[in-house]
Amino acid sequence: MIYKPKETKYSKQFKGKKFNKISSCVSLQKLNGPMPVTVLKALNHARFSEKLLLTIRQTLAKKIKKQGKFFIRLLADVPVTKKPLEIRMGKGKGSVDHWTAKVIPGAFIIEIHEVSILKSHKLLREIQKKLPIETEIVNI
Repeated sequence: MIYKPKETKYSKQFKGKKFNKISSCVSLQKLNGPMPVTVLKALNHARFSEKLLLTIRQTLAKKIKKQGKFFIRLLADVPVTKKPLEIRMGKGKGSVDHWTAKVIPGAFIIEIHEVSILKSHKLLREIQKKLPIETEIVNI
């Protein structure tokens, strides 16, 4: 699974005034089920690369296997451009180098369903070490 959009209206994007910051946050609704939902919640602003999201998915898939479900609530939809090495200034904007996802404080990064609380906490602690920001584990 690739964590970037298939199509975009414009191939390149400006950074904007709020470079790492976006204003709204999608919150999780309480789901009715026998097992609680464990969530990894962001505490800072950040930008996650497509590679990092893929690493998170691979780690979770390897550990959870078919015992439960997990959802990564991020999509790397912001293109980051870069000019080639040893090119002079000017001549327009560089080509798209990689894709990133913007993360804001309070956003839910990962949800884990149908797994015991102890196991889900252990998995999320392992993933916290791989992330470049401070996060918090929450049971809903």
